[in-house]
Amino acid sequence: MNVRRYVNYMLSRTQQMFKYENLPETLPQLFLEKYLQRNGYCGIAKINGNIYALFGGIGGMPNEYYFPTKFIVANPYLNFSGEFTIDKDCVIMRNDSEMQGLLPLCNRYASLMVESDITMRIENINRRIPAIAVTQKDSQKTGLDVMMKRIEDGDMSIGLQEGFDENLRTMPYSATANQITDLIEFHQYCKGAWFQDLGLRASFNMKREAISGDETSMNDDMMLPLVDNMLRCRKDGVEKINKMFGTDISVDFDSVWLDMMETRDTEQEILEKEAEVSNQVNSSEQKEIEDEVSED
Repeated sequence: MNVRRYVNYMLSRTQQMFKYENLPETLPQLFLEKYLQRNGYCGIAKINGNIYALFGGIGGMPNEYYFPTKFIVANPYLNFSGEFTIDKDCVIMRNDSEMQGLLPLCNRYASLMVESDITMRIENINRRIPAIAVTQKDSQKTGLDVMMKRIEDGDMSIGLQEGFDENLRTMPYSATANQITDLIEFHQYCKGAWFQDLGLRASFNMKREAISGDETSMNDDMMLPLVDNMLRCRKDGVEKINKMFGTDISVDFDSVWLDMMETRDTEQEILEKEAEVSNQVNSSEQKEIEDEVSED
């Protein structure tokens, strides 16, 4: 249940990854992205004069690249059951090149985070027990249980009968002090890596020290290819839909993903300008050296 909730919360975030323009009323972005992100692909076809995003299976005789040529659909509400020929009657729109969708990625990180939650809960409970008392008599155990209950309830007026502590010993129980810190770091690492795989900056640092700007830039480079591929697949799909059905749909990044790409483009322009200035300076210095050699 908790894995499913983690995944659903993340898919609610990724719903904001792309922005479509000029979608037909029968092709809402909510369900288009839901099909793409959950199933890895969806079929876009026209039924009864309207364009729909459809869930179905692919099959039929493979083409020259061993990709299926048929899209099989059964939609009770539209009273339709049949098959379409891919790239002739319908368009297969991909979430990514391999049509994996986001569920395998999300389930992996969500499972790790839930296991971490369970471990932290157990560790948190164990920390309530600094030591375990070993008793020799049932009366000692009963008295000790009553004492601990009164302490838990906030009653500090405790008196002990003489001889209560005879043959009573304790042994340490709770784990080391750093275990909670390690669990929190692991939890933050899973969350940060999950966000990073989806193209979002997330602050997690397992080094316990400052990181350089080069390391931050390297992380940015690592997190962009998947979302770039997802946008490329959507642009290719939209282009085919427009050509097949005469629509004028467009798609691009949205929300923080758009900000990330704009920041990347700005940084790239700055680097190109710096490189251009550096080349000009080097060329000027080289020319001065050549002129001095020529005069000599």
